[in-house]
Amino acid sequence: MLEQGFIVAPSSFPAHDAGQHDRPVGSGPYRIISANADEVRATRVEGHFAGTAENAALVWRREPDPAKRLALLQSGAVQVANALDFHASKALEGSAASRHEYLSPVAIIYLLNAARGPLTDARVRRALSLALDRPKLIVDVVNGAARPLLGFVSPAHFGAGSGAGAAQDLDTARALLAEAGHGDGLTLEVDCPTRLPDEAERLTAALGDQLAQIGVQLNVHLHPDREAYAHMVRRKEIRDLCVFDSSPMSTFRVLFEKIDARVKGAWWQGYHNPVVEALIDEGRVTPDRQARAAIFAKAYAELQRDPPWLTLYNPIRVIGLAGAHPGFTMPADGVIDAARLPKIGGARG
Repeated sequence: MLEQGFIVAPSSFPAHDAGQHDRPVGSGPYRIISANADEVRATRVEGHFAGTAENAALVWRREPDPAKRLALLQSGAVQVANALDFHASKALEGSAASRHEYLSPVAIIYLLNAARGPLTDARVRRALSLALDRPKLIVDVVNGAARPLLGFVSPAHFGAGSGAGAAQDLDTARALLAEAGHGDGLTLEVDCPTRLPDEAERLTAALGDQLAQIGVQLNVHLHPDREAYAHMVRRKEIRDLCVFDSSPMSTFRVLFEKIDARVKGAWWQGYHNPVVEALIDEGRVTPDRQARAAIFAKAYAELQRDPPWLTLYNPIRVIGLAGAHPGFTMPADGVIDAARLPKIGGARG
């Protein structure tokens, strides 16, 4: 968990608490010289201890419309444009700008209420997972801009396992439901936000169509207030399942905060698996990285067999850069690292 930690200068707290964010204190490769709601300007720190960044100055500009971000890049008004539309950005191919796809580690999932109701039964949770055709969901909901999520963390996570995960098997799914006493059908109550993920409503409709094949119906409850929705989930007040995402890059954090029934963390929803908890304990006292990764891979496999959530997909994101940069890659966490941006002539934004 310390790998994602930050050391903050206590002297910076008063200004930060007062909402003065234009003079942050830090040790990064760029020094911010001005900041407001729409623009941040920074100059590089010469002779930085981690190496001098390629670009002498950077300007970040806020533009919420992906179509306008693409147009700004195409016109040369900016040199980097992130979070471009997956299909519209293909217009960059063969142009003076380059298009780079990267897999977001954010997991789009449904949290399952394993504390009360029908999803306390592991057979029902597994039946839901086996009912899904994830590649079809990706096509229907996000026009192909994602990859199936086969386990509880993305392939970019430390210790992520392998295996096909829960490939669609409708016959086994129906048999599991019948064995659990739901052979005549089952209705589940679903909590669904209207944003974050922005496709949540479409996703829930598509999920309902697929689950109907095994006799499961969804009764959907929409939540337009996303902040209140998150607090509801944190208070463990979800109905049978809810649309959510999982974003920590630390595999241990996901296991510790969301899976371990002994901790009952903020996003834990009643799941309990003693096999996984024993692996968590083994991993936390194993300093060798390779050995610890193997332990987490065992947890990955166990959570494929007994899923705590419905794991669906990791989004594919697109960033565009002026010029040709065939060696450019985004960091595993999907966040632009200003120090690792290639040198871009006349970079202004």
